[in-house]
Amino acid sequence: MQHFHNITQRHHTNSVKYDCIHLDTHLQSDPQLLPMWVADMDFPTAPVITEAIHKVVNSGIFGYSNRPDSYNQAIIDWYQSHFDYTMDANRLAFSPCVMTSIAYLVETLVNQGDPVLIQTPVYPEFAHAIEERGAIVVENPLICDANHQYHIDKDDFRTKIRHCKLFILCSPHNPVGKVWSLQDLEFMLEAAEEHHVPIISDEIHCDLTFTPYHHYMLGSLRPASKFIYTLFSASKTFNLASLHASSLYFPTQTEYDQFQLWLKKWHINRNNSVSLPAVEMAYREGYPWLSELKIYLQENISYITTYFAEHLPKLAITPMEATYLMWIDCRAFNKSDDALKQMFYEEAKLILNMGVTFGTGGSGFVRMNIATQRSRIKEAVQRWHTLYQQYIGF
Repeated sequence: MQHFHNITQRHHTNSVKYDCIHLDTHLQSDPQLLPMWVADMDFPTAPVITEAIHKVVNSGIFGYSNRPDSYNQAIIDWYQSHFDYTMDANRLAFSPCVMTSIAYLVETLVNQGDPVLIQTPVYPEFAHAIEERGAIVVENPLICDANHQYHIDKDDFRTKIRHCKLFILCSPHNPVGKVWSLQDLEFMLEAAEEHHVPIISDEIHCDLTFTPYHHYMLGSLRPASKFIYTLFSASKTFNLASLHASSLYFPTQTEYDQFQLWLKKWHINRNNSVSLPAVEMAYREGYPWLSELKIYLQENISYITTYFAEHLPKLAITPMEATYLMWIDCRAFNKSDDALKQMFYEEAKLILNMGVTFGTGGSGFVRMNIATQRSRIKEAVQRWHTLYQQYIGF
């Protein structure tokens, strides 16, 4: 467990998270900057994965690579073992990333002007993918109760899905960290089935579900379904985002074949030579590391929630059932979204995702990435505390 405490130096490594090229120059170069935004971790990946990559690097040869059958079999075995989800290797496709899959499916399944349902607040790229293809975003805003738990507005969902041509599900949900119950999933499935609405199920965070919650793969509830498209990846689980390798499971052989033609058309049908062993080894031997990671993340969550409850009681943290992305209600600061961003970025030098970008229900909230070393967590909460004392009081 000690290795998760070790500080990693990521500044000036072309890191999206740490080099923050989207920020003004004065912020980019500020040595006090503490980036806790984009969804990657500050932990080195599992040693077994690094060792597998080293073997490729040490060979010194980076020619064209075929995807071996063992690659898909490792993925199939993992999801069968951990989620009781059975897949046919002939319908399990490689995709460069989950958003590539979503972009392709939106383009394929709907026409310009068609309405597509999402549940806000949700990962902003869902709406972007819909709008960029000329479709219409329809929101089913989640309900936040007095305990800061999120629930489906079922009446609104029933009303809206009957008019939609596609539904994009985030399971577990990003940013609110919700693990959908079996009852919730059955409700959404039945409503979609009734109106013949296909579902894109983004399950990229499924491995990061915390006890006692259980993640149900949507496809496992309807093995014979012809309208569920399941998306997942080792990238969040094992911190491999830059290797550009994810999976897309199709409900029919015909659609799988069409996707293969599309990948070849754009010449993006191959893994790179490093991602092949990395992904396969992650799914074959990465579980012990993942188990330790989840314990460390839960300890981070416990530390932050306890500190907030004792010292920042007017700020509310949504209970985290999954992911390493903490959703925090900052409305007690009584600031506009622009002013909230200014406060965190310019005063606290704390780079977070602003909730307003996640759609309806996000205004006044922030998303904080807690997949970092405990020392950085402690520094972050101290900066939160300083802001709280200045703007809210003791």
